[in-house]
Amino acid sequence: TPYQVLRHLVPRDQRRERGTFFTSTATATRLWSDALATIASGSVIVDPACGAGDLLTPAVEHIRTLELRDVTVRGCDIDADLARVASARLRLALGAAQGLIEGLARDFLDDASCVGDATHVVLNPPFIPVAVNETWASGKTNAAAVFTVRALESMRPGTRLLALLPDVLRSGSRYSAW
Repeated sequence: TPYQVLRHLVPRDQRRERGTFFTSTATATRLWSDALATIASGSVIVDPACGAGDLLTPAVEHIRTLELRDVTVRGCDIDADLARVASARLRLALGAAQGLIEGLARDFLDDASCVGDATHVVLNPPFIPVAVNETWASGKTNAAAVFTVRALESMRPGTRLLALLPDVLRSGSRYSAW
C-alpha cells in the first residue's frame, strides 16, 4: 500500500515535519458518505493536499460505478512524487470510465488556484505548525486552519467543502477568531 511504501522510504521524523500522513479508506468513505450523490457529469473534484489520493478514491469509484462523463478529479500536493502517485492510482481506479485525472505539484499555501473551478473540495491538510500573519492569527498556527481558509477564499460560491480537521480548530482558544 502507499502507506507501507512511504513508511519504508521516508523516515518518520521527515513525515512528521512535512505533515505527510494518510487517511484510511474507512475515514475517506465516511467523509464522502453524504456527498457522493452530489457528484454529477461536469463536476470538478479537488484535493489540494492529496498525498497518495486516498480522499479522492471514493469519488473516483462513484464516477466509475455511475459511468459519469466529463468529470475532472484533481489532486495537488507539495510533493511532486506524491502527486504522481495519486494521479496513477486514481487513473487505475477510474478504469475505462470517462474522466480527467490531474496530478499537480503545487504548494497550496502559495497557490490556491487549483480549487477555483471546483464543485467539490476534499481536504485533510497537514496538522503541522506554520508561521502566518493573518487577520485571525499571527505567529505559529496549525496549517490545517490556513489550508481551510485558503480553500474557502479560493472556492466559488456553492462549492462543497469536505474536510478532516483537528479538534483544536474548534476548541482551541487561539482559534476563536478563526
